[in-house]
Amino acid sequence: LRRVRRSPDRRADTQPPVVAVTLEGTSGDVATVAGPDVTLRIRVTDNRGLTLTPAGGRAPTLQLADGSPVAIDEFFVSDTDNPRAATAVYTLRGLANGTYRVQVRAWDVGNNPGVGALEFQVTDRPGLTLRSARAYP
Repeated sequence: LRRVRRSPDRRADTQPPVVAVTLEGTSGDVATVAGPDVTLRIRVTDNRGLTLTPAGGRAPTLQLADGSPVAIDEFFVSDTDNPRAATAVYTLRGLANGTYRVQVRAWDVGNNPGVGALEFQVTDRPGLTLRSARAYP
C-alpha cells in the first residue's frame, strides 16, 4: 500500500460564505428608503468558492419577511479577478410603507450555507436633506 499525502488545499471546508446585504445608495444595518421599489445589493464571498447555480438545490435565495424563498442565482455576477466573490443587484417592487426584513442565503462549494439579513423601512416620503447649517452666538 502506498501512503498518499493530502495537500492543505484538500482539507474539509467548514467555513460558510459571507453574505452582505445592503440597500443601493445607503449604508448601515437599518435604513429608510423612499418606496415603493427598493434595490438591494448582495455581496457573497468565500474562502474556497461559491455555488451560484441551482445544481443540487443550492441556488442563492432571497426571502422577504415570512414569504417564500425566491431563487436569485440569475442576478449574480462573479468578480473577474476573484472567482470566490460575486455580487447581485435585485429590486423588490411595489412594497407598501412599513418595516421589512430580507434574508439572503447562499452556499459555497463545500455545501456550507451562509446567511445575510437586512432590516429596512419603506416610506412614501423622501428623506430629509440638510443643505446648509449656520450657527449664531
